[in-house]
Amino acid sequence: MKFLFCPLASHGFVYPSIGIAQILKRRKHQVAFVTDIAFSGILQQAGLERIPRTNQDGASFQVGVWAKPIGVSMQIKHIQYALDQFAPDVLVTHQLTLGVLIVGELYNLPICILGGAAYLLPTSTSVLERPPISETEARLLWRYEEMMKLYNLNRQLWSLPSIHCNYRDTPLLGDLFLLQSLPELEPDVDQLPEKVHLIGDCLWEPPVFDPDLMNWLNDAIASGEQIIYVQPGRSFGKPGFWPNLVEVLANLPVRVVAVVSRMDSELGEIPQNFLVRDHIPQGLILPYAKAVISSGHTTTVLGAIKHGVPSLLIPNGSGTEEIAERCQTAGIAICLSPNHITNQTIEQAVHQLLNCRQIQQNSQVLQQAFSKVNGCEQAADLLIKLAITSPKGKNHLQSQVPSLKLVMNNY
Repeated sequence: MKFLFCPLASHGFVYPSIGIAQILKRRKHQVAFVTDIAFSGILQQAGLERIPRTNQDGASFQVGVWAKPIGVSMQIKHIQYALDQFAPDVLVTHQLTLGVLIVGELYNLPICILGGAAYLLPTSTSVLERPPISETEARLLWRYEEMMKLYNLNRQLWSLPSIHCNYRDTPLLGDLFLLQSLPELEPDVDQLPEKVHLIGDCLWEPPVFDPDLMNWLNDAIASGEQIIYVQPGRSFGKPGFWPNLVEVLANLPVRVVAVVSRMDSELGEIPQNFLVRDHIPQGLILPYAKAVISSGHTTTVLGAIKHGVPSLLIPNGSGTEEIAERCQTAGIAICLSPNHITNQTIEQAVHQLLNCRQIQQNSQVLQQAFSKVNGCEQAADLLIKLAITSPKGKNHLQSQVPSLKLVMNNY
């Protein structure tokens, strides 16, 4: 079987795809990637092929234009070029790659979507019959309507009709939807659409030799001070927590490792007990961390769960609210609203994370549950089953595919 992975150009999307792809390759299946040229080196080191955008390679699958017609059209163009060289049985992608959904329909190919750590769409049509009864329900409804609006806009540019359907039959789920969670974390599993499967985490990182980082870690461990891992992420126009966090942690007997590549605010002065970099593989830090502070995106949260580390989550949109709610319900995290961040609230939360036995025990219990499931193996099993059983992929409808020139003229 042949699988074409189409992740957006972000570590959080590319890395889990690599983990799954390597399993498939070890099972003697063929795999290839289409994504941004920036990930060519990592994919090559992982023993995986990246198909270029065209003969003139360049930027592709950019996160910043994931829903814009020009960005979606470039996704489609890249995949079309790949199809001429690599005829896949299945397209594998993530929730924000609208171009893959369009290609799957145009070429009659089955699609697998790898989701995050929480299901982010409504599960019941009852919300259509009444006003939302909670902030969570309102978010789910808004997200679905906005995603379908963007999807239909891009469909029109490819001469495809708009789609209107219920939540359980939405094309946003593809033919197979893999949720990086377990029943111990995801509520109401029996209400999820049949296409959705819980598989555990698909965390993967490349091997890294970093002597400076290891020296810092050895010094921190020798000091006896507790290590805190921080991943601020983007604020999406909401108040950021970085300035308050720096003020608080600078005066505590802790060591802090902060990854700030996605942060969209000023760093300011860095305290002596901080190590700040654009990117550090979290797998090097989390085995030694006593707490994680983040905005609640999938990779960081799953990393904390995998290592049994409690979290302080300050969600800032893009699905982080739902992930934070699940972690708080599971008793593995403290959640603070970005609108109510003060030095005092952060200091109190950090003190609780480092000293509350219950939240630490809850984190270890969930860690054990996730350790029993190999997410990448589960994903590979389901992908192979999809490739074998799907009626799609047997007869590509290439004659019906409009040209990119037509699309760009429409745009």
